[in-house]
Amino acid sequence: MKNKGSLSLATVCALTWFGHACGASMATGRLAVQYCSLHGPIGLVGAVVVWIASVVFAWIIMEYARITKAENYHDVVKTIYWPNRILGSVMNVVWDLITLFSVVVVSGTCIAGSGALLETAFGLNYYVGMLLFVALMLVIFLSGGGVLKKLGGISAPMLVLLIIMCIVIISMGWDNLTDVMTGKLNSQIAPGKETLGSTVMDGITYGMTQSGFVATGIVYSRQFKSRAETNHACLLGFIFGAASMIMCTLAALAWFPSINEENLPYLTVLQQLEGTPGTIFRIVYYVVLYVAYISTSGSLLLGGISRYKLILGKAVKNEAVCTAILIVFFLCASTVIGSMGLKAIVDRGYKILGGMRSWTWFYPLLILGPISIHRVNKMLRETGKITFPAGVGKNTTAQEDAQ
Repeated sequence: MKNKGSLSLATVCALTWFGHACGASMATGRLAVQYCSLHGPIGLVGAVVVWIASVVFAWIIMEYARITKAENYHDVVKTIYWPNRILGSVMNVVWDLITLFSVVVVSGTCIAGSGALLETAFGLNYYVGMLLFVALMLVIFLSGGGVLKKLGGISAPMLVLLIIMCIVIISMGWDNLTDVMTGKLNSQIAPGKETLGSTVMDGITYGMTQSGFVATGIVYSRQFKSRAETNHACLLGFIFGAASMIMCTLAALAWFPSINEENLPYLTVLQQLEGTPGTIFRIVYYVVLYVAYISTSGSLLLGGISRYKLILGKAVKNEAVCTAILIVFFLCASTVIGSMGLKAIVDRGYKILGGMRSWTWFYPLLILGPISIHRVNKMLRETGKITFPAGVGKNTTAQEDAQ
């Protein structure tokens, strides 16, 4: 599906996915350190596993959504585990709760990251920096939130800066990276982190923290005309994501183990740049990273509000009041999480989020997802339509192209 002179829908989907995954969290370096470079050289394997897990899961969800013409993840979850009304209802509640948790945790990461950035860059008190960010988000939402759409355009320059930044950091620590890759610093790897098993498990955990993109991916995939478009989007998503994750991990390994405990590992390295070019580069990094925090947190909060307004709206009829309550709730909860500190959130919060998604989303659907895709494809081949039991899912006569 492509208009003349424009990118295909599958390519746009992949680029959106790339921006979702490589935003504020990856640009700090904290996630690359926590889930990849702490393992030493083998962490590069983990960087690839992150995207294998993400893409396999996304392909299952997006392909099922394409075939069934799902509107959102609720339509998918109703039947992808099994076409059973009770099971579908239970799993939708599970997905809603995990999505709520992810909004609070990832927004908390943005709040904590902004506090750490202002503290590191300008010496401002960490908690004051957090509160300034929260106040700014309140102002943005009270003004209508339209500014968030404009800030969303920061993803493209953010990605370019990410690659440039990684190259600079790698070049600055090239000698150390050589020592790391030849195993000279293996003694600095924490016990238990040097094994392939722990690397793969951390890669899957990190991959699942990024799997929330499927909610957006469904919007794209339901417009795909064939499986080839799903394959195209996922292949490009893997190439973009894995390449950037490898670069981020190499940058972290170039300064292993000295930046392992830093809240903002990349910023710690960039502060060593001297002269006017170094100052300019850091200022650009400060601005883009801070705006990325606003954009990332804002988009998550908007998504949370749009979803939970449907629930709270049953009790609070005034839409403006309902929205205000949700904004205050999300920001307060995220601030509490943010007070844990960026490193603690990435270590604990992301690990919990990744674990919950792994055991309720990833592992079950690795088996049940392909079975469900086969089941609906068989219905289409035999009857030309998808028919679920009454009250279970949305029936459709969409044409299926499995090739």
